[in-house]
Amino acid sequence: MSHRNTKISALVLGAFSVYVQTIMLREIFAAYGFSELLFAIILFFWLFCGGLGSYTYRKGSIPNQFAILGIWGIFIPLIVRVIAVLLRPQLGITVPITIVIITGALSSLLAIFVGRTFAALAKLGDAHKLYALEGIGSFTGGILSILFVGFLSRSFLILIAFALLVPIYTAGIKAMIRYIVIIAVGTFIITFSIPEMNKLLWKGYEASELESHYGRITLVSREGENYIYENGKLIASQSDTLSSEQIVHPVMWAHPNPKKVLLIGGIFNGAGIDIIKHNPDSLFLPFMDRKLIASAIARLPSIRNFWDQQNLYPIYSEPRQFLRNSDTKFDVIFSMPGFPNTGGDNRFWTVEWFDALRKHLHKNGIIAVEIPVGANFLSEYQQELCASIWKTFHYVFPKSEIYFLDGAILMVSHPQSSLNLRQKLINKKNFRQINTATINPQYLPMLFQKQRSETLTRQLNSAKFARINRNWHPMVYLWGILEQSNLAGAKVPLEIFQNGERKSSVILAIILVILLLLSIIFKKNNFIFWVFASGMWGMLAQTLFILIFQANFGN
Repeated sequence: MSHRNTKISALVLGAFSVYVQTIMLREIFAAYGFSELLFAIILFFWLFCGGLGSYTYRKGSIPNQFAILGIWGIFIPLIVRVIAVLLRPQLGITVPITIVIITGALSSLLAIFVGRTFAALAKLGDAHKLYALEGIGSFTGGILSILFVGFLSRSFLILIAFALLVPIYTAGIKAMIRYIVIIAVGTFIITFSIPEMNKLLWKGYEASELESHYGRITLVSREGENYIYENGKLIASQSDTLSSEQIVHPVMWAHPNPKKVLLIGGIFNGAGIDIIKHNPDSLFLPFMDRKLIASAIARLPSIRNFWDQQNLYPIYSEPRQFLRNSDTKFDVIFSMPGFPNTGGDNRFWTVEWFDALRKHLHKNGIIAVEIPVGANFLSEYQQELCASIWKTFHYVFPKSEIYFLDGAILMVSHPQSSLNLRQKLINKKNFRQINTATINPQYLPMLFQKQRSETLTRQLNSAKFARINRNWHPMVYLWGILEQSNLAGAKVPLEIFQNGERKSSVILAIILVILLLLSIIFKKNNFIFWVFASGMWGMLAQTLFILIFQANFGN
């Protein structure tokens, strides 16, 4: 193979590697649910197996290495689904760490052949130049993933992946034809076997899948009951009687005339339906996932009825983008993005976000933020997380109040003066007449007990790790993962959590300097370390890229 073809091969290998990783992650998250732990373990095994493949490579032609890579890679969706069937993860249920490790290891075996292929290329060229070209190819593969993975079917994604390999396959026409036939047969097998695997995975249920930019939507039905999952997480079901009455009605009652209302999130927990009962002139609802909403409208009567309301104004936009492009002032704002389990969710719990909401609040308006938690109980993890959220909210709204309701924490504020929601509701004589299922004016003194709020405030003030979450950035999130590890039982000294973001930056800088020095010292003398150091550089680069990507775009 010529020097020029070697460079092209490195570019193609990088693009193929990242593109197939994306397909693999999509399949895994659809079966197991999105988990940053699962993502980190898969990333580790991918890089580890890649290094192992490079180290164990001895001989073989580059075309044959690409052929093995292609033939093995084409069955990635099937491999992931077979693993899922064998390990039996349940949609919407937290997956045990053992299953996460097994899944990460088995689904990343393809990386061995990626490493072997790179080692074959490295024998024909300068490894450091090929690494750079592979990086450029990886970036290209990432762009292709973003463009294609949200709307193309699994079969088309596979065909595009293997179209990437065709230009560098130079083993002759006969071998090329044989290779293309294998691709076609493999794609055919995948297309018709995955539905059968779904029947095994969800025995007794009818399951179908729909691709969205934000994840794979799985539509499951059984005996007239419909369920909607996105990336393995249960979004809603037909028989759901979820309600946000304890959040929505007290806040709406507290405002004398709520004409314009903004709702962030809350579509699937009944918040929109409860707001409409107060008959505002307009309810603005920014949303991002068209296909998820379309699936819900088609399968869930409650969502369909809500979507038909004349005073509902659904807006297809990312909420922060909507706020930047709008100068509308709202009488009431509800922020209900759900529990902040991921980096993408965490964007809605920062000073940046709360300040954006504050700028769109009418001078006599009310802002309400819901944190869904267990009824009458906060775990240690929830306590730490809620303490940071409360501290952040209070930083933007100094006269804010917090209440512990049944199954949720409610934070409220008025932009100019103290709202005193509890006293306002207790003293109120005339309430807007609406139909409710779980709350009425007589129940409000019990729901908003002063003692419960005082107890909650003391509990949050005793949190060890509470901090103000300012504009979201990777170091905050990286340190948050360490905090969660400590709460989960890992032996991490508590002292290091003081000034955590600054220390995490210093620690990361030290790691980078050590890796840089070792890479220079052992540049040509130790092949094993060269593979190890290269893998570590790759892991750091990919991890930081993912953190930065989540900070700006979410999941």
